[in-house]
This record gives sequence, structure tokens and C-alpha cells, in this order.
Amino acid sequence: GILILLLSTQAKAQIRIEGSFGLDLYNWSRSESIMDSKGISSGNLLLNPSIGGGIGITDDYYSYFTLETEINYAITSFNLGFGNEPSMGTLSIPIMLNYSNTYLDAGHFHVKVGYQYNWMDLYHLNDAEDRSHLNFETYIMEVGFGIGDDDREFFLCPIFRFGFNPEGARYMAFGLRVGTGTEIW
Repeated sequence: GILILLLSTQAKAQIRIEGSFGLDLYNWSRSESIMDSKGISSGNLLLNPSIGGGIGITDDYYSYFTLETEINYAITSFNLGFGNEPSMGTLSIPIMLNYSNTYLDAGHFHVKVGYQYNWMDLYHLNDAEDRSHLNFETYIMEVGFGIGDDDREFFLCPIFRFGFNPEGARYMAFGLRVGTGTEIW
């Protein structure tokens, strides 16, 4: 019965490309724990641009899946200064599987899960001799709700992303994303 149902549907899968630009209003990272230490943390306010893109499949209706990556660069530092461990400048590169959906012909919703590479203290303010703990990976999840057109060619939405790994590293960001996409085949 299910096979007949699948064969009788008229849905046509299409290839989709997508690009996005974003600005994180705030992002925060904490490196992996070392011995009894909680790790080094870095918070970055306002000047945190991102650019990315992806490719995936879509249906004739409202939803699509894409495999995406982006580069997030946190230029500034807004560290509260707990301890004597300065850190400024972070870079993160996530690789995510994205499920997006348009609802009510003008809404946009997405959920992304993936893996993210993180680099902290890009300007070498921390004088630690062993810098290996400042580069770490996290499992991440992102959600976003916003506006988008019913042709799925544009979206604007606030996002919230969080990440972790078993060794104690953490990542959190919230901001805005603007994206565009089109079906190419």
C-alpha cells in the first residue's frame, strides 16, 4: 500500500541553492575544560558578521532540506573578565543540515543541526603556551522564525544557535539572518 502511494504522488524534487548573510547580536564561546579549569570564555557583542551558502533538495510545496556551511567572525570582545584569561576574536565554521518551511505564505521557519569548528583568541591576547584548547568542535542546533516569501526566494529571521561537546566546550549565538535561494533544476 505504501509503495503504491509513493509511486502515485506527483511531487517533483528540485535542486536548490541558497546563500545567506547574517549579523550575530551576541555570541559566546567557552573552550574545553582543562584539568580543574572551566576553560576560557569569550563573548562578542554586535560586530559578528556571517556569510554562508548551501545546496539541497526541495519539493513543489513549502519545505526543503539543504546542506549548509557559513563563516562566523566575531571581531570584538565583550568579556566580563572573570579570571585572568583574556580572549578576543573568534571564528566558527558550522556544517549543518537544514530543514526549512514556509508557512502562511509569508512565514519562514528553520531547524538546523550539525557540527561546528571553533577558534578562539584570534588576536593572541591569551599568553597560554599550549593553545590547543582554544580550538575545539561542538555539536550545534539552530532555530529561526521569521518572514519569507511563498516562492522561497527570500527570508529574514532572528536565529538562536547553541552548541556543546562532552569535554565542556559551549557555544551560543543569537542574531539575524537574511537569505535568498532558488531552484536550479
